[in-house]
Amino acid sequence: MERLTTRNIAGVAVYKNPFECERCGETIWRLPDYGNGSPTEKLSAYEDAEEQGLLLQLPCKVGDKLYRITPYVKEPIITTHVLQINIKQFFNEKIIVRIDVMDKMGESCYFLDDIGKKVFLSRAEAEAKLKEMEGAE
Repeated sequence: MERLTTRNIAGVAVYKNPFECERCGETIWRLPDYGNGSPTEKLSAYEDAEEQGLLLQLPCKVGDKLYRITPYVKEPIITTHVLQINIKQFFNEKIIVRIDVMDKMGESCYFLDDIGKKVFLSRAEAEAKLKEMEGAE
């Protein structure tokens, strides 16, 4: 993702790009918000964390619905609900994200790699995959 902020000579976070004023049509540079609690400083801190690999963006959150496919049954698309998300690091190298879900059949878990293959973020994605699976046979 492109950075929206940069730091000036004094180390203060400032917006990187100017914007066009809708009313007057002039290019305006935003002045820095001073202090650690400013929105510019917070955005800059998030961008710094993302560049350092410290920011992990998850595809879903606890409480979201996910959809899994069980072929050859009356209702092949099963709605599940995310119970918890576990993040583990092994030997300071591999990070594993496990998503625990619950549906009418009980609990199960999936990994990040399973999204788009075994479990889907929307019903439309699951239906498209089911059609693709049925067409392949």
